[in-house]
Amino acid sequence: MTDVARINRADPLADVLLADRPASHVVAGGKAGVHLWPDFLRHVGAAAAWLESLGAKRCLVLAEDCYEFAVGFLGAARAGCQIVLAGNLQPGHVGEAASAVDAAIADRMLPDVPLPQWRRGDAAAGARVLSPAPLVTEAVEIVMYTSGSTGAAQRITRTLQTLSAEVATLEACFGDQLGDCRVMGTVPPYHIYGLLHRILWPLSVGRMIACETIHFPPEVPDRLAVGETPVCLVASPAFLTRALPVLDLGKVSSAVRAIFSSGGPLPPETGAAFNTGGIALQEIYGSTETGGIAHRRVFDAASPPAWEPLPTVAVRRDEASGQLVVQSPHLCVPEPFLCGDKISPLDREGRFFLLGRVDRVVKIEERRLSLDELEQCLKGCAEVKEARFLAMTRNGRASLGAVVVPSDAGWAVMETEDRQALAQRLSRRLSHRFAPSAVPRRWRFVRMLPVNAQGKVPMADLEALFRDGQGRQLRPAVLEARENAADGGLVLTLDVTRDIAYFDGHFSDYPVLPGVVQVDWAIAYGRERLGVTGRFVRLEAIKFFRILPAGTKTELALRYDPAAAKLYFEFSSALGRHASGRVQFEAKA
Repeated sequence: MTDVARINRADPLADVLLADRPASHVVAGGKAGVHLWPDFLRHVGAAAAWLESLGAKRCLVLAEDCYEFAVGFLGAARAGCQIVLAGNLQPGHVGEAASAVDAAIADRMLPDVPLPQWRRGDAAAGARVLSPAPLVTEAVEIVMYTSGSTGAAQRITRTLQTLSAEVATLEACFGDQLGDCRVMGTVPPYHIYGLLHRILWPLSVGRMIACETIHFPPEVPDRLAVGETPVCLVASPAFLTRALPVLDLGKVSSAVRAIFSSGGPLPPETGAAFNTGGIALQEIYGSTETGGIAHRRVFDAASPPAWEPLPTVAVRRDEASGQLVVQSPHLCVPEPFLCGDKISPLDREGRFFLLGRVDRVVKIEERRLSLDELEQCLKGCAEVKEARFLAMTRNGRASLGAVVVPSDAGWAVMETEDRQALAQRLSRRLSHRFAPSAVPRRWRFVRMLPVNAQGKVPMADLEALFRDGQGRQLRPAVLEARENAADGGLVLTLDVTRDIAYFDGHFSDYPVLPGVVQVDWAIAYGRERLGVTGRFVRLEAIKFFRILPAGTKTELALRYDPAAAKLYFEFSSALGRHASGRVQFEAKA
């Protein structure tokens, strides 16, 4: 049962460890079973006691499993530590985040992090446990990273008190609708959206948390079938858009009490399909710096409603710039916050429409261009499904690049003519409305925009599509990255398009990827994603099973054994296995 006595408190996380819940209360559940309330308090107390014994002041909390994350997060909060959350799980970024802390609590061994580390499963039996106590929410800091969708990721510090205030706002606004449901998610718990909606909000009122993250839309029906309690799904716009063709809304609507979408714009067509299909889909607008700002539900894709501010959030429009100004208890700063989004004038109820980001206005050849406006223009083309523009400098000259996901009609143009024909069509469309400087000099056509765990499109991944001296793509876009449950390695989904330079001349009628390129990609992604270091020594057990043709969505499975300094790789697709082998590196002395 939901802990009703806590719902209307202004600071619900302050006493979350003191909540009066029965011993049979299920905090979280997953493939490994369920975790009950007394066990949760003991695990949190053990983590806190370990940190206290170290005298730790700053703690990195790193876990994909939501229960393990909740134990680490509240254990660090109980110990009064500053809590650092990595923006992603890549070794390079984790190492950077770990360099500023005293200890780490994780759900896995971090081999390249020279810090004291604690894992619940490794804790000694009979270890000291701190008893439950109030949390001093105004004194506990949480360090998070923005998604990097409009530039480099930024480090943001919030207090637990601001997160607690947002939890209270969410419950006041949506609590009656959710009731006693299970909370499942497609977004990780270490970003602000997942942290609030999958961890802190459910814990504050006693809703059951699903431990595992859903990675693929086909998993949803099977996960809904586990248990009889209705579900609240916390998802990204990208996931919901991909899930819509897969899900039978009529069948799943009885099991889904609500869906939340945040982290980026949700296509109105997607929102309307869910809401008119019997599933309440709430969009939340906000950011890491501001927390939640406003919400809406779309029923008519042709006429989406304005955004309505959440309770306790005050908004206004800066008349000079047209930007949104927010004041709320969720903010990372006490004074009003000037957001990077432009908005329409407020209506009588204080609602508004978003008009694009200020930081997406660039200057090319002395003309100011809105990247949002250019993207909307291209999306109006029958040949375009999605598009992203970015400003680049090459040989000292600023110009635009465009990454486009063609529609079926767009791919048909490329198949019957070529990519240049499609680029010319889209260029003509832009030149009808904008100055010549608005026409991209460089185009990339991909099957899917690269998205991170939050469902956002990182600027760094877009830039990587153009990164080489000849202006040609040398590596495929990484559509998705996930942990390999079988061996603890990494699986990358790669968009191996014809646009990649290595297909040139190999062969003109039926382009295939050279084997040496596959090995080069395995090494490059191993160094980049798994922290592989050392000098290359030799290749071992290399096998090429079948050719890898252009246009094949491919999975690259990687696993690194640091003790042996060996990188294991395998390329596969719907066609079967393409290549596998080992790369021996020079072992550390």
